[in-house]
Amino acid sequence: MQTPQIKKGQWIFRIRKYDPITSRTIEMPYISLGKKQHVTKAQARERARLVERVKKDIINGDEFSFPWQNEDGELAIKSYTLIQGSKEWLEHKSKSVKKSTVEIYTLALYHFIQYMGEKVPIDQISTCSTDAFRDYLVDKEYSKSSINRWLRPIKSMFTYFYDHDLIVKVPKIKQLKEPKRRPTYITDDEFQSIVELVGIDSFYAKVFWFYRETGCRLNEPFMGNLHGPWLVIPNSSKGGVEREIPLQKELITIYGELTSWYFNSSFKKEGRGTHLSKMFKKCLRKIGADEMKSFHSLRHTFAVRKLLENVPIYKIQRLLGHASVQTTEIYTKLTLRRVKIDFPTIVQNQLISMENSDTWGTNSWGTFEPNENFTDERMNR
Repeated sequence: MQTPQIKKGQWIFRIRKYDPITSRTIEMPYISLGKKQHVTKAQARERARLVERVKKDIINGDEFSFPWQNEDGELAIKSYTLIQGSKEWLEHKSKSVKKSTVEIYTLALYHFIQYMGEKVPIDQISTCSTDAFRDYLVDKEYSKSSINRWLRPIKSMFTYFYDHDLIVKVPKIKQLKEPKRRPTYITDDEFQSIVELVGIDSFYAKVFWFYRETGCRLNEPFMGNLHGPWLVIPNSSKGGVEREIPLQKELITIYGELTSWYFNSSFKKEGRGTHLSKMFKKCLRKIGADEMKSFHSLRHTFAVRKLLENVPIYKIQRLLGHASVQTTEIYTKLTLRRVKIDFPTIVQNQLISMENSDTWGTNSWGTFEPNENFTDERMNR
């Protein structure tokens, strides 16, 4: 009987076949018998005996799923293609991630399968294949952030295949280098123009102001609950951290209008948040704002305004629900000169002591606690 060998920390069974056309012996993809740290030599020999039994069938083109490779624990003929593997992995991941994340994974797999083909065996997909797929997406002129967003789940999928002994090597998947982006906030003038565009007393003006004053992500108000003057966002939101956001009287009223609209709207449930986002984007385009700005920029605006008010960085981290303060610190990289122009009313009141500083530093945020009753003058006209 053929003796199992060790390659890169795992037991393997090599299979060679004779090619009559070239009169040469060809080495086929080897069979994984399990990782050395989990499988003893005696167990590897036992598994090698089972592979030996079907060796001729493998040479003839049949594929097998061995007992240590499947949940049934039985020998079975298989043709483990990309479409089969991707479905199994997606089903596995959908049990532990949010619906929105599953949608990103599904789109990533759609592009990958479209390029590679449904029937390609997963153990034949190499680093060259994934490099070619990445170049294909670049040629299609997708953004670097979108391409990287799709490459990450594909890498995770191949790691899953490796961990379950379905492949013997994970192909290297290199992401594209992206330039570091600065936060895209909405200036006072831009926000005022949007408010005037939709009507200062309109539902949309109130809602946009609510998001700017709370720093909520688009769907968080509908996930949270009101406890007195506090909006409690559960840990099921992005970041995985429960947080409490203090609401002024005006914001509590708007929150009631917003949630009432959301749960009673004629829009399909999955499209209600999207409607708000599209409406805001439409306004941004009408006022000629930077195309990079979006509804999420209201959240960035909240963070920048809090920094201008000298709110401590760790308090802002809690209000935003960032798992790490390093994420919050990206807002401190903005140029103070530019921000002073964009938020004149706050700057006049809060930045007198910072006149000689070009940027914020980790020791220059101060300890000023903002007045909880602060209300933007423009919204009270």
